[in-house]
Amino acid sequence: MWQDTNKLKDLFSGVTVVLGLLVLRLFVLQVVQGEEFREIAEQNRTQVLIERAPRGRILDRLGRVLADRRPSFVVLFSPLGLGSGEAAETRERLSQLLGDRSDMMQERLETAIRQKLLIRVVEDIPRSLAFRLLELRHRLPGVTLLLEGKRYYPAGSLASHVLGYTGEISPEELALLAEAGYRRGNRIGKAGVERVYDALLRGQEGGFLVEVNARGHHQRIFRRVHTVPGNDLELTLDSRVQAAAEDALLATHHAGAVVAVDPENGRVIALASVPGFDPNVFVDPAALKVRQALLVDEERPLWNRAVQGAYPPGSVFKIVTSLAALERGRVHPDERLECRGSLVVGREQRVFRCWEPHGHGWVPFAKAVAHSCDVYFYQIGLRLGPDPLEQGALRCGFGRLTGVDLPAERKGLVPGRTGRALRLRSGQAPGRRKERHGEGWYEGNTINYAIGQGDLLVTPIQLAAFTALLANRGTLWRPYLVELVREAGGRLRYQVTPRALAAWSAQGHSWELVQGALEEAVEEGTGRACQLPGIRVAGKTGTAQNPHGPDHGLFVAFAPLEHPRVACAVVVEHGEHGATSAAPIARAVIASALEVTTPTIPPVSGGVHGD
Repeated sequence: MWQDTNKLKDLFSGVTVVLGLLVLRLFVLQVVQGEEFREIAEQNRTQVLIERAPRGRILDRLGRVLADRRPSFVVLFSPLGLGSGEAAETRERLSQLLGDRSDMMQERLETAIRQKLLIRVVEDIPRSLAFRLLELRHRLPGVTLLLEGKRYYPAGSLASHVLGYTGEISPEELALLAEAGYRRGNRIGKAGVERVYDALLRGQEGGFLVEVNARGHHQRIFRRVHTVPGNDLELTLDSRVQAAAEDALLATHHAGAVVAVDPENGRVIALASVPGFDPNVFVDPAALKVRQALLVDEERPLWNRAVQGAYPPGSVFKIVTSLAALERGRVHPDERLECRGSLVVGREQRVFRCWEPHGHGWVPFAKAVAHSCDVYFYQIGLRLGPDPLEQGALRCGFGRLTGVDLPAERKGLVPGRTGRALRLRSGQAPGRRKERHGEGWYEGNTINYAIGQGDLLVTPIQLAAFTALLANRGTLWRPYLVELVREAGGRLRYQVTPRALAAWSAQGHSWELVQGALEEAVEEGTGRACQLPGIRVAGKTGTAQNPHGPDHGLFVAFAPLEHPRVACAVVVEHGEHGATSAAPIARAVIASALEVTTPTIPPVSGGVHGD
C-alpha cells in the first residue's frame, strides 16, 4: 500500500510538471510571442503591394518641363499561397508571355518562390502586353499588374549633366539609406540634380494591404495608403540659353564645357558639358547595351566637365595678376613695358617666349590685357612674387569648391610657395611646389603662374563664378541651380536665398581699369570673335597648355558692361586658341541670354588668334 501511494504521488507530480510546462508554453506563445505569431499568421493570408510615388518634376526658369513622369505598367509576382508546382507553372507562363528567359529574370523568380517574396518582375511593359496579362490573369496566380509613374525626359539630352538620371538602388546605397525609408528595388537619383535632391523628388510610397486565397488571387483590400507625389524643382536654368550653349559647343566637334551665371546672385543660367547623353536610356530596360556603351566610352559622356574638369586657366589668369598688381601698386596703368617676343630670366638665362614671336613693342596695361602680351605679365609676375598671386587666386574662388548643387565637384589646385593663404581660410594646405615635386620655387615658376600655366588648375564653374566677380566688381557668389521647391499641388515649400562666398574689396579705379581693358580685348584685341553689335562686351581669351595633345581654348566674358546680366566661361578641349574656338561660343551664349540677334562677323585672322 505504501508503495502504491508513492507511485501515485510521483505520477501526480509528473503530470503537474507537464501541465505546468504546457501552461508556461501557452503563456509564451499567446502572451510573450503572441504579437509576433499574429503578424506571421496575418502575413500568411495578406500581402502588401508597394506602389511607388510619382517622382517630382524638374522645370527650368521658364516653366519648361525637363524631367517629367509618364504612365508605366509594372508586373509583380508573389508565390504567397501557391504550391511549388503552381508557382513553377506561373513562372513558366509568365516567362513565355514576357518573352524573357534571361538568367537574371529566372533567378529573381526562383528567389521569390524559394523565399516567399513579392518581387517586381519587369517594368514599363507595352500597353498591348499589359492588356494580354489582364486577359490571362486567371491562369497567372500570384501575378499582379500595377500602373505607376515612370521618369521621362522630354528634352532628351538637353541639360543632361544638370538633370542627371535615376537607377535602381544598389546594395551599398541601400545600406546607407535604409533608415531614411528606402527599400530594395527603389529608383533613386544617380547623378546631377536627380541625385542631390533625391529626398525631395522621390515622394512617399503607398500601397495596398490585400487578402489572398490559396491560389494567390487577391480577395479584398484591407487598407490602402495613398502615395504622396514628390516635390517639383524649379531651376535657375534658361533652356533657351542652355540649348544655345550646347549647340555652339557641339558645332566645334570638340569636348568641352560652358557655364553662364547671373553676376548679381550666382544663378546658373546654363551649364553644358559635351559630349552629353540621353538620360532616358537609364529608364528604358531595353537600353542596356546603350548604357554599357556610355560607361566605357573613351570620350566620357557621363563626366560633367563643367564641375569635374580641371584645366590650367592660361591667359585668363592674367586678370588675377592684373588685379593683384594694381591693388599693390606694382604697376601703373600708363606705364609701358617692352615686349621683344621673349624674356630672359635668371642665372641660367632661361628664355620665356611670348605667343607673338615678333613682340608687342612698348605696351601699357590696357593694351597688354587686350592683346594678351605674355612678356608684359612675366615682368608683372616677377614684381609681385608668388604669394600675392596665390592669395589673389584664392580670393577669386580658385582652389576650393564653389558649392554648386551638383555632385562630385572638384576644387582644382592653387599652387603656392607657402600654402599660407589657403590654410588660414580652410585649414588645408595646397600642393606646395617643393613638397609635390621635390624642388624649390624659382622665378620660372612665378612667371608661369602669372600667365596661368604650371600647376594651377581651375574648373569651368569656378571660372564662371570668377567672371561674375569681375562683372559685379568684387562679390563671389555661390553658383546654384535650384531656385524653388514646390509641393505637387503647387504650394511653395521654400525658395533658395543667394549666398555670397567672399568679397574682393579692391579700389574702384582698379575695377574700372580691368573692365576697360577687357572691353578693349573684345573691341580690338584677342576677343573680337565675341563682339555683339550695340552690346558692350568684356572678355578675355586663354590657351591652356596640354601635355596630352593640342592645347585647350578658353574664354570668359560678361555683358553688358554698364549693367552686367550674364557672365560666362567656356572651355574647348583641344580647341588650341580661345580666340577662335571658345570666344564664338561665348558670343552665342551671351546673345541668347540678352535675347539679341547675332549677325555673322568675319573670323579672327592674323596674329590675334595666337592666344
